[in-house]
Amino acid sequence: MNRLDGRVALVTGGGSGIGKATTERFRSEGATVVTVDIAGDVDHTLDVRDEPGIQQAVEHTVAEHGGLDIVVNAAGVVGGGPV
Repeated sequence: MNRLDGRVALVTGGGSGIGKATTERFRSEGATVVTVDIAGDVDHTLDVRDEPGIQQAVEHTVAEHGGLDIVVNAAGVVGGGPV
C-alpha cells in the first residue's frame, strides 16, 4: 500500500519544475493528481490569477474524484531584475 492511496491532489504549476516533480512523486505514492498550469501537459490549462478558472478546476476535481485532500500551490512567476 502506498502512502497516498485514495487521496486526491490538485497541483498548480504542475506542468514544469517543482510542480511537475511533486505531481510525479504524488502519483508514485498512489495519489490521483489533477494538474493546473499556464502551459504544458496538464489537466487544466489556465493562469492561477484567474480566480473563477481555479474555482472551476476545484469544483471539477471534486465532482470527478469525489473530493479533494491535498492542494499544492507550486505555480510561480519569475521576474528578472537587479538584486
